[in-house]
Amino acid sequence: MKEIIKFPVIIMLLFCVKIVYHMGCAVSQNLNDFFGIEMAESEADQFRIVSYEKDRGANYYSNSQMNTQLYAWAEVETQIIKIKVVNLTNSNVPINYNMDQFTVFTTDDKEYILIKGDRIAYPSEEYIAPHQSVQYSLEIPMKFWQAVGLTNPNATDANYVQDFWKGENSLQIVKEKIRMIKVSLGGKTMLIMKPVP
Repeated sequence: MKEIIKFPVIIMLLFCVKIVYHMGCAVSQNLNDFFGIEMAESEADQFRIVSYEKDRGANYYSNSQMNTQLYAWAEVETQIIKIKVVNLTNSNVPINYNMDQFTVFTTDDKEYILIKGDRIAYPSEEYIAPHQSVQYSLEIPMKFWQAVGLTNPNATDANYVQDFWKGENSLQIVKEKIRMIKVSLGGKTMLIMKPVP
């Protein structure tokens, strides 16, 4: 009789542990500096990456309100941050050049909005289809506006000035100083990314 009781008790304990300790895993996309999933910004403190293995991806804590089927990987390069968003849901995820925003939060409590670059180079799709992905190549912002004294960034010579000063006065963000990346897509969908240990 005791053996019959042990099996349901073990099953019940495992189920409770899964609820309390929801640990997810997503396969790495060769961009492995940061990883994140869809969630409300207010839940960011509850999301924590525990470990990372090259062949298995990231193991993380999340809660039942977070969507683990919409996730992203990022890699920081010298002046570019590459972000790949993967949609494993059964719904389209709207994206829009004018509404999408990518923000870096540093350990010294500063935030920087990443530059999307030219519209031509931006993904042309209106959404990320189910079981598809989109990769963004975003520029780390520069301080050239102060250095040049250009008061109207929409002026006809703004692009010339921007290209001329690229690399001369760029902001250097070290990946170890980034505590979080917020990805806002289509003004509706929010992903929070944290550093991969």
